Amino acid sequence: MTEKKDLKKRVRARQRKTGERYTTALAQLSMPRIAELPDASAEARAEGLRCTAIVSQALRALGDLRPLFGRVREIFEALEAEACGPLLRGESAPRVMPALRDFIEARRFLSQVRAGARGLSRDGRAFALLWSGHVVVGAVVWLPKKPMLQLGLLDEVERESEPGLSLLGIGR
Repeated sequence: MTEKKDLKKRVRARQRKTGERYTTALAQLSMPRIAELPDASAEARAEGLRCTAIVSQALRALGDLRPLFGRVREIFEALEAEACGPLLRGESAPRVMPALRDFIEARRFLSQVRAGARGLSRDGRAFALLWSGHVVVGAVVWLPKKPMLQLGLLDEVERESEPGLSLLGIGR
């Protein structure tokens, strides 16, 4: 009997659907899936943020996140960081592909957070705060038409259990 018969069937079905070569379809089906992160946009909007917001599974499990988004809004207003303004006003910003320096800055900031620092990163695109006994880290991501805020717990980034956070350059 052929090994991985079910996989081959799925690959061939994808080939028929997309017109891809076998190896391309196999590579796409073999990629690890990133779990979809919970949407928290309604809670963020209720607290005055005008952006899309997603959170990690563990952060969502902590319950009502409106107080967290209220605290984030207060910090953004107090610090008046350039990257945070559009989150408060809902403005679009030019989409810029992350550069190596952005990932280096995110990693540098995360190491400072591990050492006890809280607040905004130098570029204003990442932040950390203490909320409800947990260290919450976040990042501002620019979507084509509006900004997005992504939040998770430092513990998750440490374990890299949330691939979405790692993709933003926050992970190790």
